[in-house]
Amino acid sequence: DDKPPPVARKKFDDDSVEINPTALLKEQIRLLSLAVLALWAWCALAFVPFSLLAVSGATAAALYLNAHAATELLRMEIRRASAEMHRRGLAHYLPAALRAALLEGPTVDEWMADSSFIDEWRFLALYFVPGLDGAGRARAVAALP
Repeated sequence: DDKPPPVARKKFDDDSVEINPTALLKEQIRLLSLAVLALWAWCALAFVPFSLLAVSGATAAALYLNAHAATELLRMEIRRASAEMHRRGLAHYLPAALRAALLEGPTVDEWMADSSFIDEWRFLALYFVPGLDGAGRARAVAALP
């Protein structure tokens, strides 16, 4: 009925070795299964570092491109602002009160030559007198007209 095929016997160096083709086939299948399993395990374990490497490479490329684009945008903005400053002048960017004081008011020479400047700010000179402490400075300020 379901009998295995007869076992072939061969002689090797006068030793009689019994070869069972079914057992040999099963052993080969088992070894190939282990090899395939080991290959799948190696591929699965190698996939993680490879994917991390690929992702880090893509991330590095994206960061480089982002930095390059930002640098180019900054260069374009500097060129535009420089051209605008040459066209309008630096005074255009000052606050209105400072612009009026610098462009419409008296010059520094006129301001310093006016005697009212010294009259208004003469107490500040007391801070530059060597050896005058806080009490002496207060007496000197009180003595000013």
